[in-house]
Amino acid sequence: MEQNTINPTINPLQGFYRKAKFQMSLPSEGRWYQKDTLRLNADSTVDVFAMTAADDIKFRAGEASLTGHNTYTLIKNCIPNIIDPVDMPSIDLDTILLAIRMASYGDNMEISCDVPNTSLVRKIPIKISGLLKKLPTSKDWDSILEITNETGEKIIFDIKPTPLKDVFNATKNIIKTKQQLQSMSQNGNDTDADLLKFDANIQTLGDVTINIVAASIESITFSNGATEKNPIIILDLLSGMDVAYFNTIKEHLEVQREKFTLKTDTIISTDKELAVGAPASWTAPVLFAGADFFQKK
Repeated sequence: MEQNTINPTINPLQGFYRKAKFQMSLPSEGRWYQKDTLRLNADSTVDVFAMTAADDIKFRAGEASLTGHNTYTLIKNCIPNIIDPVDMPSIDLDTILLAIRMASYGDNMEISCDVPNTSLVRKIPIKISGLLKKLPTSKDWDSILEITNETGEKIIFDIKPTPLKDVFNATKNIIKTKQQLQSMSQNGNDTDADLLKFDANIQTLGDVTINIVAASIESITFSNGATEKNPIIILDLLSGMDVAYFNTIKEHLEVQREKFTLKTDTIISTDKELAVGAPASWTAPVLFAGADFFQKK
């Protein structure tokens, strides 16, 4: 009897290797990427691949710590059009992670949401495809902020989404500083050295805020027509700015970020939720740190 043999030039698993599951547009539409860090398809989309088994195991083992290096690696593995995600605009991140989640595990997902005005948590089922159809675009981002001082002088800020690396650096510094402050509070330390360390930690939190706003400024144009793009000089200018003007810039940036926060459809509160102060209806941001990112086993 003739036996079937495997042709050594053909890999029998070829059909099971990863292929792009679908294509999608980025909220940024490719704007704000550094040169040679993004290669869009002819129709301005990017390919979305599922995670590999190695990706899944790696991130589950790390409790889905989707921060820093792990996230960069995941994006490059699953969105190969993004050659270097370090400086990608942060408004693309949630959309990219949702798309990777959908390509890997399917359209249905469940997230945990805090019920407003209560201590309750609700599990909300969502369809990722529905969220991806409602994405904002770069046209929704208002880049220009003009501020006039008491003497009538104008200054114009060109504001961009915060680069991903600066978001991760800020998050890391905030978590570390808050942990140190909490530890000092629990230990009841009040020596001169401890008080100095406490002051240094508070200063760090202030510096983080200034740094992330500075990282979000593409340029500053002054009333005399001069334009400044040097990040070091911009940081220095912000550090010495009147707090009212600085807060105006920070608030403008926060309003733009909010436009790109993905949210659930309207949720109707249950009788139990209403009884403890929840509003009749509400929406929740789609956040999926930790185990929410993965398909439940």
